[in-house]
Amino acid sequence: MVLPGVMGSAPLDHGIVKGLVAADVPTAVELYDWTAAPFRPVHNLRALSRNRAEAQKVAARIVAYQDRFPGRPVYLIGYSGGAAVAVLTLEALPPDRTITKAVLLAPTLAQDYDLQLALSRTDEGIHSFHSAIDVPVMVVLATAVGTTEGKHAFTAGAFGFQRPRGPEASQRRPDYFRLTQHAYELKMLESGHAGGHFGWANRDWVARWVAPLLEGTPPTEQSWPEHVAVHEDRGDMPRAQPAAFSNDSLAPLR
Repeated sequence: MVLPGVMGSAPLDHGIVKGLVAADVPTAVELYDWTAAPFRPVHNLRALSRNRAEAQKVAARIVAYQDRFPGRPVYLIGYSGGAAVAVLTLEALPPDRTITKAVLLAPTLAQDYDLQLALSRTDEGIHSFHSAIDVPVMVVLATAVGTTEGKHAFTAGAFGFQRPRGPEASQRRPDYFRLTQHAYELKMLESGHAGGHFGWANRDWVARWVAPLLEGTPPTEQSWPEHVAVHEDRGDMPRAQPAAFSNDSLAPLR
């Protein structure tokens, strides 16, 4: 499942889906628009109660899919505000449920956001991408308007999440070894990503940097120091196999 940014199901966000499909990832790839209304980015970003409610819906669909198709991998990819909703979705999963992996692209959460619960709801962890070049959105806008959880602070989308520190860090946050952070690298420019906010949705960059993560190996505790999709039925949206479920039923899409 791909959760778009605060502008909703815009053409920009379709680049994420198209990049995954172009890379021939071994799962259905579709988009779920969690936003309240198009062209209301600030409202979509800061409507925390509504965003939690949307996350509950996504979590319920994941549970329903797993009940119908046990054992199939489930990946959650979120971009910008959608990355924050992806974290809220993980937190909304029942204690006995996990997804395979989550990928966060420029998450609009504060650096000190506690990921322990979200990480514990994954089998292979969370990969989070950030860029210090993304100053206009991840620094200026976030400090002025606020992060998804309501803080006026630098975001994890700019500088990454802060890891727990201290002698008891691994005991207080035992699943942080599942967090892998990726800072923007100049070699990403080869795939069309110049380090700004919109580069994370570039089709070629997604195919090169995100798609391979859907076949990765889970992290181990030694690294501590440092196939679900919701169909929107849009004619211009590519579809990959194997199939997932539709909005109206759990019948596999063909």
